[in-house]
Amino acid sequence: MWKILVVDDDPSVLELTEIMLKNLKLLDQGIEILSTDTTEAAKQAMKDNTDIALIILDIVMETTESGFEFIDYVRNTLENNTARIIVRTGESFKGWSPSKVAKHYGIHDYLEKMDLTKERFVTVITCALRYYQHILERMRFEEMMVQTEKMKSVAGLAAGVAHEINNPLNITLQSIQNILQRTSAEMPRNQEVAHECHAELDQICAYLEKQKVFTLLGYAKEATQRTASIVANMLQFSQHSDAEKEPVDLVELVNRAIELAGMDYNLKKQYHFCDIQIIREFDDNVPQVRCILTEIQQVLLNLLNNAAQAMYSATDANSLQNNTPQIILRIQQEDERVRLEVEDNGEGMDEITCKRAFEPFFTTKQKGSGTGLGLSVSYFIITANHQGAMTLESTPGQGTKFIIHLPL
Repeated sequence: MWKILVVDDDPSVLELTEIMLKNLKLLDQGIEILSTDTTEAAKQAMKDNTDIALIILDIVMETTESGFEFIDYVRNTLENNTARIIVRTGESFKGWSPSKVAKHYGIHDYLEKMDLTKERFVTVITCALRYYQHILERMRFEEMMVQTEKMKSVAGLAAGVAHEINNPLNITLQSIQNILQRTSAEMPRNQEVAHECHAELDQICAYLEKQKVFTLLGYAKEATQRTASIVANMLQFSQHSDAEKEPVDLVELVNRAIELAGMDYNLKKQYHFCDIQIIREFDDNVPQVRCILTEIQQVLLNLLNNAAQAMYSATDANSLQNNTPQIILRIQQEDERVRLEVEDNGEGMDEITCKRAFEPFFTTKQKGSGTGLGLSVSYFIITANHQGAMTLESTPGQGTKFIIHLPL
């Protein structure tokens, strides 16, 4: 849905504009018109609607320079250089030509009201919206490049830390295993060494058992193996993803993503991921999928993160379906594709939010808690990098389901 702000102090012009644009669908999207008759109201509208794509602006309103003062406010005060601006006026400004005004004030077009037909008006608006769309795509690409570089840095750090942990970790695990082996009564060599020391191995083992030393060693071994699994996941996640696609077991990949999500500090502490019931509905004999493992893993982590946050919000609002927070993951084959679903029973989304969910920088989270790029980047990975499809289904109060199709 394109948001267009119309600013004009003539009520008849505002009404005519709405009539001309009503029910239009430009570049496969509908139009939402915001009309104001003062620059102060327009400023407030810009503050409240950061996603305005186009401004259609009169020049002479409260003063002869009100329109240009508003442009200065948008470009310099709000630092909004994304919204396209079309000046529509019946008067010239300081005797300047339209081209000079456009160059000086950074507007997209300059229209004379007297010579403006509906066809010309719609054409100019379409061009402006197409340019706005191009800017968003370029911003998304640039932001993705920045995020990619950040991920490379984090991956390098993670790999370094994992390698440093691996050595002492292996020594610890081997030492625990050696202690358990050298106190085992089933090994003849242990009996021989005990006799050489004038001791009974059975009594030594009984003492250790009574003092729960074997139990403590078991805990230590289990914790060390758990840490080793975490390190292995860190190393795999940090691997460079420039390699070509390779056959991947999707069930194993999903399980690993769930395990990684469970290790995420914010998900565990802030959104109580450990309290979420994870339900796996995987078909048997699902064929391997050719993909870049780390990229699909990133998509899954984004979806699990969003689901956890959605259910956390729903819990606060007492609107969680079935009371217990749940994430259901499904994998099944559909002809020459594999279908992967990630469904939660959180608060869900309305129709407008669903339509904009994959837009770059669009977020419903509080300021500072999200970039609005997670779903956008995920969509790009699935559709552009893997020639797949990604859609969502959601109803307010009934949870959200993301559906991914990957070609075999």
